[in-house]
Amino acid sequence: MKIYPNLFSATCLIAVLLAPLAQAQSNCTPEHAAMGHCTMATPKMEAAKPEVTPKPLKSESKPDSKPEAETKANNACTAEHAAMGHCTLDEPKANTPKENSKPEKIKKAKKKAATAEKSAVSEPKPMAQVSTTCTPEHAAMGHCTLDAPKTAVPVVAKSSSTCLPEHAAMGHCTLDSGLPVSDGSAETHIPMPYHQAMDMNDDPLLSKVMIDRFEVRKGDHGNPVILEADAWFGKSIDKLWLKTDIEVVEGELEEAQLQVLYNRAISPFWDVQAGIRHDFKPAKRTWAALGVQGTAPYFIETDATLFLGKSGQIALNLSAEKEVMLTQKTVLIPEVAMTLYGKDDHELGVGSGVSDLNLGLRLSHEFRREFAPYIGVNWSKKLGKTADLAKEHGDKTQNTEFLLGIQAWF
Repeated sequence: MKIYPNLFSATCLIAVLLAPLAQAQSNCTPEHAAMGHCTMATPKMEAAKPEVTPKPLKSESKPDSKPEAETKANNACTAEHAAMGHCTLDEPKANTPKENSKPEKIKKAKKKAATAEKSAVSEPKPMAQVSTTCTPEHAAMGHCTLDAPKTAVPVVAKSSSTCLPEHAAMGHCTLDSGLPVSDGSAETHIPMPYHQAMDMNDDPLLSKVMIDRFEVRKGDHGNPVILEADAWFGKSIDKLWLKTDIEVVEGELEEAQLQVLYNRAISPFWDVQAGIRHDFKPAKRTWAALGVQGTAPYFIETDATLFLGKSGQIALNLSAEKEVMLTQKTVLIPEVAMTLYGKDDHELGVGSGVSDLNLGLRLSHEFRREFAPYIGVNWSKKLGKTADLAKEHGDKTQNTEFLLGIQAWF
């Protein structure tokens, strides 16, 4: 029949196509199979051969050469090859009788080899495996993974009493300062080197003596010498003030008074004063005093004091001055002063209302902050009923004087 030539042709074509695949399968080595380059052919299971009865004279006959070669190959397996999946290490030998040891070894070797080949074909082992015997060459081929290097623990510089400056400069240790150290969380009190070293008095007791005027005047009424001085003692809020005015003409004391006042600060620029005033000349009198003093806007130094005397006599003194800085040390000081009385007082020679008005101008230069000489001019005029009383006694109501003096404070 014609069907047989066609079947034969198809068989030949299939054989030709499968020939390269069969050749590739026959050339596949365990190393290539482990790397996934090819697939090893499943070894053919040989039919069981009938056991040969050993001859009586040759009781120690050797088995076939092929099983012996396979056994040697398995015994030559190293830990590196076993880790790469190229072979399987033998299990520890069991204590078996000597006559059955060799056949059992051969059977186990064959069984392990078949199992290794099947596992390599079906489920190839991963190439990178962590192994303590992994070398850089095997790691480069992807057969294993090198262990990560251990991170070195930094050495902390420790403080030591034997630390030298050279070692401290290199960061090997820390010099001991010998002082108590705290991180801020300690509740225990650390003693200071000196007792009460941190105690501070923010409101100490202070004092000051000021000579506002010590001058000689040249005018129509002789050459009087004038002294106006103040002194205070106390703290920033409460002080004791002393004020004095003295005038000497031709060696005779014409006027002298002393004020003792309690000073209380009511704001950063203003103080309230209360106390007594005693006149020694021209007539002895004692007054109750109440006033304010301080710095008005534009740095105008202001002083206003109300005096209450006997028989209901009232007097009010007003004064103001301003320092105009021409240079750092040269100062021009204009000033004005006024006195008012509540009623006529013939003993003092004053009338009710505005008694007198004084205008002055001084130019001073500070050689030191505590000492400043000055020159100036002063104009004074009696007003109202006081001027009338002066005319009755033949005195002038107006006077212009040139002056030379010093200012100082301690």
